[in-house]
Order: sequence, then C-alpha cells, then structure tokens
Amino acid sequence: MNPMTMQPNDRSSRLTSWFAAAMLALPATIVAQDGEAQPTDTRTPAEKIENTRSTLSEWIEVRRLISKEKADWVVGREIVTQRIELVKDQIDSLKSKTEETRSGVTKTDEKKAKLTDELDEITKTEASLREKLVPLEVRTKQLIARLPSPILDTIGPLSQQLPADPEKSDRPIGDRLRCVLGILNEVNRFHSEITSTTEIRDLGNGNASEVDVLYLGISQAYYVNAKGDAAGIGRATADAWEWKPANQYAAAIQKAIAIFRDKEKADFVRLPVRID
Repeated sequence: MNPMTMQPNDRSSRLTSWFAAAMLALPATIVAQDGEAQPTDTRTPAEKIENTRSTLSEWIEVRRLISKEKADWVVGREIVTQRIELVKDQIDSLKSKTEETRSGVTKTDEKKAKLTDELDEITKTEASLREKLVPLEVRTKQLIARLPSPILDTIGPLSQQLPADPEKSDRPIGDRLRCVLGILNEVNRFHSEITSTTEIRDLGNGNASEVDVLYLGISQAYYVNAKGDAAGIGRATADAWEWKPANQYAAAIQKAIAIFRDKEKADFVRLPVRID
C-alpha cells in the first residue's frame, strides 16, 4: 500500500489519528531480536504479496482491538461519572435533610423521636457511601503510580488532595469525589492523545541527558537523545511506569518524533509496540 502524505504544517487531528494508527499497526514481527541485523529479503513477489496481505490483516485486527479498548475506557469513565454525580446529588440531599432534622429536634417528643430515626438512617446512608468511595480512591492512587511524568505534573495538585488513609479521612465526601473525578478526566484526556515533550533522563550510564520523548497516551512511549545514539522505550507495568534502553531503535524514534513535530514529511516508521 502507498504511504500516506500530509502537509508539514497540518497539525490537525488527522495527523494525530494517522500517526497513532501507523505506529500501532506495525506487526510485532518487525522487532529484531537482541538488535541483530535482519537477513536479506529473498522472498518471491508472490510471497511478498502474501506477506503484505497478512500484515494488513494484522493491522486491521490491531485497529479493532484498539478501538474496542478505547470504547471500553470511554464507557467505563461515563459509568463512573454518572455514579459520582448520583452520589453527589444524594449527599446534597442528605445534607439538606440533616439540617432540617437538626432544626426540628426541639419539637414534641413524638416528632423528635421520628426525626432522630431519620437522622440515624441518613448517617447509615452516608457511611455506606463512604465505604464505596474508599476503594475508588485506592484504585485511583494505584493508577497514579503507573502514570508517566507529564500527566503526573498535570494532576499533581489533585493527587495531593487524595487522603493518605481513605479509611480515616474526615474530609467531606463531595470534595473527595470531585478530586477523584478530576484526576480521571485528566488521565483520560492524556490517554486519548499523542504527546511530544523534552525531558532530562538518565541514559543508563550514570549520565543524565536531555531527550525528546513521544507518548502514545499512557500505553507506550519512546525517547531519543539529540545525538541519536541513545534511546529507550517506556511502558506502564503492574505498579509503575518503567523505561528500558532500546538504542537499536534510536534512528527510528528520532524520525518518528521529527515527523510528529512537522520537521520531516509524513512516512511509515517501524517501532516496537506491545499490546497487552
């Protein structure tokens, strides 16, 4: 298939969508084992055509999986958002009822007993809501530990508001819910975009150097230094964001970043991509 082209100054969403598809679509078979050079291509034209068909099929399947994961993420976020809004409305209603209950405590003994029962019910409901909020805060903190530095900088003020011990926190439930929702919204925004930054990174030899970095949301990232002789790949592990040296891909990573920044013409770039 013919490579796609794009005007150098076009920073529209088409470049972002194409670029993400181009890199994510590359089959895992292109990654060289232990940096060894690939053998000379001796395939016949028919074999090359068949290989191209197979590669295209794999590319379509990868796109399908990516679309499904993104759809699942959006649906999950909407469900959490709706639940949080419902809980916030319930909390506001409960607070209003609590004030009404307290203002009527001084009335007749019969009414006082009734209002006291209502207050007890409200207290139980609020306790139930608190129990649901605690695991949500815990999972959010676990997610934060697996994020790369650019999004950590963005959500820093919000993440600092998360209670160190959700079980013992006495902050208003509404404030805590707004904090969690704000964090999830920022993470979702970052995950839906391709981001290029400049960072200071340890190249593994004890020397820190400025590198250019390309993030594919929170799923994967690549960096390369200015000389083009040191590179690495970043991924989210089970409990942290991890960078690993990958100097054999330095040239490809440097070219990919140059294309994204409109310094080179659009082209296909072969980079390793892991899809869990």
